[in-house]
Amino acid sequence: MLMVFSSLLLLMVVSWGLEWFILQFWTMLYSLVMVVVLYMMGDYLCFGGFVGGDSMSGLMILLTFWLCGLMMMASQKIKMEKDNDESFSFLVIFMGGVLFMVFGMLDLFWFYIFFELVLIPTLLMILGWGFQPERLQAGMYMLFYTMVCFFTFISGFDVLYMMSWVEYIIMFVDMWFNMEGLWILVMMVAFLVKLPMFMLHLWLPSAHVEAPVAGSIILAGVLFKLGGYGLYRFMNLFYGGLFWVGGYMISLCLIGGVVISFICMCQVDLKSLIAYSSVSHMGILLGGYFTFSGWGMGGGLVMMLAHGLCSSGLFCLVNMFYERLHTRSLMMIKGMMLMFPSIGLFWFLLSMGNMASPPSINLLGEIMLMISMIGWSSLVIFVIGVLSFMSVGYTIYMYSSVQHGKSWVYYGLDSIKIREYLMLFCHLLPMNYMILFGSEMGCWM
Repeated sequence: MLMVFSSLLLLMVVSWGLEWFILQFWTMLYSLVMVVVLYMMGDYLCFGGFVGGDSMSGLMILLTFWLCGLMMMASQKIKMEKDNDESFSFLVIFMGGVLFMVFGMLDLFWFYIFFELVLIPTLLMILGWGFQPERLQAGMYMLFYTMVCFFTFISGFDVLYMMSWVEYIIMFVDMWFNMEGLWILVMMVAFLVKLPMFMLHLWLPSAHVEAPVAGSIILAGVLFKLGGYGLYRFMNLFYGGLFWVGGYMISLCLIGGVVISFICMCQVDLKSLIAYSSVSHMGILLGGYFTFSGWGMGGGLVMMLAHGLCSSGLFCLVNMFYERLHTRSLMMIKGMMLMFPSIGLFWFLLSMGNMASPPSINLLGEIMLMISMIGWSSLVIFVIGVLSFMSVGYTIYMYSSVQHGKSWVYYGLDSIKIREYLMLFCHLLPMNYMILFGSEMGCWM
């Protein structure tokens, strides 16, 4: 075991460079130590009443810093551009710090301030290191959706803050019995956009397509999880006000997931296909959340971790081909199994994770979410079956289109670097290893 760990450290030094290795090694080590401390100190740990966390916060913090390190590994071309190296590294470190405050904040107001502050480094990353001029439009889409939902949340928060405690208790009892919690659902829109939910997802494909690989990793790996994390915290607070809308939301999420699955079958851009598949998976997660059951909440946590690693790895693979072929079109990327047979194995394993096949932790998350929805109503079995079948369909379509067929280029391509193998391995190892601790993660919820 010691020899394997030493070999990995040596590979990191060779692939990253000594300066980046020191930065990322200490970042990952710090996050790991914090999660261990949170786990050993009990269910809840608080530092001065301002910053604290539980097991869910610890796992999200660990995922954040793990993916921040992988973002720098995947952005080697930016590292080569000396003029942009320092600013890009600052954005990644700043984003990691803000996300740490989001997952560790105890105060509701400051939690939402840091929740929205994440938009700034993400927007700068898309505008500064995007690929095409359309990145300006993609940034405007993301800014528009987020700002509109910001005002809806703040308006509801102000109403809650200005009420006296007696009025709040009366309102809460009224919501519980008379089911008048529409304004709470309006507040939840801020989290549903970040998730994103079907019909609030239109900013996502353009942001993914125009963002650099680091932007795609942080969008798919962590920013989607902000919506799920915020919903989990608020659902426990406003359970009575949201219970009446659960059936409508589950129906909308499942039907929307089926519609998005058919849209995935029509995509010709690899990044766009993976982005739309994320919307489909988040629909299953949101449907499990609105069952208000332990299985749904636990499956949501597992799905967030699994999706963060799987989608991030797929975006890294797409970027590897884009750097060599300068295209993401499924019509142009053909026969890659002949050109890069070793990468074909990683494509296969990550595609299996995307369709929730064993031994990936995606399987455990989807089983828990499906059980929660079937327990809520057996009528959803058919829709869940169609959704699972379509998930397998568009994943096989993506894999077969890229790996098989006749390639249009046979020479002049750069070989796969050690750094890229290590980056893909760092996605696959936790995704397939965490299923051994799946029952513990479900119990934490």
